[in-house]
Amino acid sequence: MWKDSEDYEKKVARHYRWRGYKILYRNFSCRFGEIDIVALKGNVVAIVEVRVRNSERFGGAWSSVIPAKQMRIIRTTELFQSLHPQYLNCYYRFDVATVRNRKVHKVVGAFTSDEQHEHW
Repeated sequence: MWKDSEDYEKKVARHYRWRGYKILYRNFSCRFGEIDIVALKGNVVAIVEVRVRNSERFGGAWSSVIPAKQMRIIRTTELFQSLHPQYLNCYYRFDVATVRNRKVHKVVGAFTSDEQHEHW
């Protein structure tokens, strides 16, 4: 049995690496929040939120990334962009990933920054 969320994050990072992504950061954090994984493939920067849930009860891992959490991830991403201008012209995508039965499940493009700015 895996001990903590770091084991899941390692598994998800490995999953992205196997699919041709370069892992730029794990656990990038600032005053706004934390990004579990920042991965680059071509001109796509995947911002990956790794969720740990033992069951799909109450919607499971995907539904646990509520709008307030999405906003924190987006704000953290905006700071990341300002600190790393070499990735400014990239397309940013927000993914949510979880591990069940040792297999990575992900929602690619789970939410967008445009959707969240409509809620302001």
